[in-house]
Amino acid sequence: MTPEHDPDLPHDPHAPDRHGAPARLRDRLREQTQQAILDAAERTITEEGTALARIDAIAAAAGVSVGTLYNHFADRDALVAAVIADRRRELSVLVTQLVADPNLRFVPKLRAYMRLYAEAGGRHRGFFAVVMGEQGGLRSWHCQRDEAMAAWLELSRKLLTQGIEEGVLAGDRLDVHTLILTGLVRTAVVGPMNGLVAIATDDLVHFFLHGASLHPHNVPAGDGSSL
Repeated sequence: MTPEHDPDLPHDPHAPDRHGAPARLRDRLREQTQQAILDAAERTITEEGTALARIDAIAAAAGVSVGTLYNHFADRDALVAAVIADRRRELSVLVTQLVADPNLRFVPKLRAYMRLYAEAGGRHRGFFAVVMGEQGGLRSWHCQRDEAMAAWLELSRKLLTQGIEEGVLAGDRLDVHTLILTGLVRTAVVGPMNGLVAIATDDLVHFFLHGASLHPHNVPAGDGSSL
C-alpha cells in the first residue's frame, strides 16, 4: 500500500502519483505533447490559413485527440497565439544572448544578428506570412505585434550602441538607425514583398553599413551641398 504524502513535507518531484507516474515524467510528456500540437498547428496554418485550419486536422497531425488539444489550448485563437509566442521566444533567447556577448565585435555581431533573424525566417516564414496577411481579424497577432516590435527595437538599439562605442557608427542618429535596422530585421524574418527576389543577409548588412551610394560621404543634396 502506497503511503499518503504528508502535506507538511516538501513535495518530492520523483514521487509517483496515484497512477504511478513520476511528476517529472508527466511534465515532460505534457511539454512534448504541447510542442507537437504547436508544430502541427504551424504546418496546418501555413498550408490552409488560420480560418480554414480545422482543430480536428491539427489534432490529427499532432497525433492527439481533439479533447487533448483543448486540454492545452482553450480555442483556435489561443493556439495561434501560442505558436507565435513560442517562435518569438525561440528567436529571442538566441538574439539576446548574441547582443549581450562581450567578446564579439560590432560588425561580426551585426552579421550574426541578421543571420539569426534570417534563419528564423527560413524556418517559419510561411507561417508568419500567413499570420501577418490575416492580421486584420486575428486577435492573436494584434496582442503580440507591439510587444514583438518593442523587443526588436530594444535589441537593435543595444547592438547599435556598441557600434557607436567602437567608433564604427555615428552617434547622432541612433533613433533613426535603430528604426532602419529593425526594418531590415523584419525583412530578414518575413522576406521581401511579393515579386521581389530574396535578399541575402550579407547584402542587408552591407546596405546598413554603407548605404546605396558609391560615395556615401559625398552625396549631393540638390542644393549645392552634400547630404
